[in-house]
Amino acid sequence: MKNVLLALDLSEYAQTIALHTAELAQRAEARLILFYAFTPASPTEDEASCPPNERCIQASLDNLAHRLHQQTRVSVTRLVKPGIPPAVIFEVANGVKADLVVICRNNCACTAAITVAPPLAVQINYKQVPVLTVATSADPLMIKAALAQHIHLPDCTASSRLDNL
Repeated sequence: MKNVLLALDLSEYAQTIALHTAELAQRAEARLILFYAFTPASPTEDEASCPPNERCIQASLDNLAHRLHQQTRVSVTRLVKPGIPPAVIFEVANGVKADLVVICRNNCACTAAITVAPPLAVQINYKQVPVLTVATSADPLMIKAALAQHIHLPDCTASSRLDNL
């Protein structure tokens, strides 16, 4: 395992999943790649309804990456790209040669091949790369166990710093 791509939104839940993923990636000596796909705001939208801009998103990812590295010492890369999440996520996964893709986004309009079955993460294969889509109602510790299995860490609960989240 070399590269774990985590496609996330900026929700608190996604940040909790990011912490679990970072800890496991570090234990597997893998690099964690945080990825956020966004739809650029059109110039006619008013600021109140406008989604966060790229600079704001990048700053949030930078802060998250710093916290993840401080807590787990995992190598973290951040990517922000405009586009519709399902298509862009797999494009980026191919580009970074991801060994595992974790999708944790609210209201992710994923392709038909990707399903979310609360309260568990669902593993599928997309071009020979395991993909875990995480339901936002899923218990983070259940997600951590599923991640450990796919990162090839059978004992994910021993001496974990993150179990009290």
